[in-house]
Amino acid sequence: MATRARVWFNRHAPHSLLFGQQKQSTLSAVEHAATKPSRMTLATSCLKLLAAVAAVLVALAATNWPMLVRKKDLWMPTRITRNLDKCSVLDTSLFGCEDIVVHGDYAYLACGDPVARDGWYPPALKFNKTTDTTMKDALYAYHVETKTMTRLAIHGYSGDMTLHGLNVFMHPITDASVTPTLSVFVVNHKRTGSCVDIYDHVVGSTDLHFVESVCDPLIRTPNAVAPISRKAFYVSNYLSGPEAEPKTIVLDMMLARRTSDIVFHGDDGTTRIVRQGLRGANGLAVSDDGMMLYMAESMSGEIHAYLRNPDHSLDLAAPPLWLSFFPDNLRLVPDGLAVAGPGAFVADGSGVPTVVAAIAQGKAREMYVDADGILMHGASVAAVHWPSRTVLVGGPVMKGVVACPWIEEGAEVGGETAGEAKEEL
Repeated sequence: MATRARVWFNRHAPHSLLFGQQKQSTLSAVEHAATKPSRMTLATSCLKLLAAVAAVLVALAATNWPMLVRKKDLWMPTRITRNLDKCSVLDTSLFGCEDIVVHGDYAYLACGDPVARDGWYPPALKFNKTTDTTMKDALYAYHVETKTMTRLAIHGYSGDMTLHGLNVFMHPITDASVTPTLSVFVVNHKRTGSCVDIYDHVVGSTDLHFVESVCDPLIRTPNAVAPISRKAFYVSNYLSGPEAEPKTIVLDMMLARRTSDIVFHGDDGTTRIVRQGLRGANGLAVSDDGMMLYMAESMSGEIHAYLRNPDHSLDLAAPPLWLSFFPDNLRLVPDGLAVAGPGAFVADGSGVPTVVAAIAQGKAREMYVDADGILMHGASVAAVHWPSRTVLVGGPVMKGVVACPWIEEGAEVGGETAGEAKEEL
């Protein structure tokens, strides 16, 4: 490229340079000496600029080639609705249940207030801190067998509640006669800054007792939380920092920029980054044996599996699993993971398609697809009550919570086969 550029500049140079013999008489020796080096300097600068641009383009193509190859399938897919006739709305009074986790006989839900969420919800680029809403999102407990939904009463905390990620950790059982207690972890986007709030909850009760708010400069844009003890947890930072302009965050999402990371907060109160350079780190799930941490990288459409080290750092355990949609929250099932997420990018947020998939043995199969995004509007979670094979689907701007049956591989539902397992790309 440099040789061609040099030839082009020589062939198209002014006549005073191409035909110096004929034109030198019109220039004094001093003028000619001053003009020639300046023009050669300009040509050299242009060549250097072209070389630098070419190098940047090559580097971008090399590091983002898989994303470029998959861009059409991931960002502009052709979706066909599948199996929605088996689903129903569980509770029409709920709104914005972005995250759901099942523990034992109960499902715990972090749901939003539609008025508050319209004014202040950082994940959706709504940053109006002057909104007059009281910002009181709510946590619910749903008993799967009796199908009863209970709003949990908060004790010891009265500040902003703008909820996002949710998870639970069961306290060690030392007395079988005592009712189990959970630590409930929630990501709370307060107007004063985003934190991870921790509550204690006696299973079966209607109360949450505030323990502490964990706020740290490294917890910038928290999304999902994965506890490993009563106070220690991993948390994903989804985008650029909280003070970034909306256009910066939009660029993070549109260009799948590596501005995201995973942070670990320990029992000793220290916080540190354990994985960085990620493209929209989102859902997190720790395996039952505590050996693995799974992460949904939304902007690339990938699921990452990390081996947890004794110091809580993370090593990639296998090549990422590529999905045909944008994975959000992850939930464990006996043989793998359940995941939901938007099936396409829709700029105005209306009718966002949704995919619910099962992941096992390095393969993914799509169980439910809402191509119109009406019943499952931009869903973000598919939590599974395994004894009843009930899948609970929610989303940050969804009305109600949708309940669907778990579909086994190869099962016939609604006249369609429930998705062949898709090999890792």
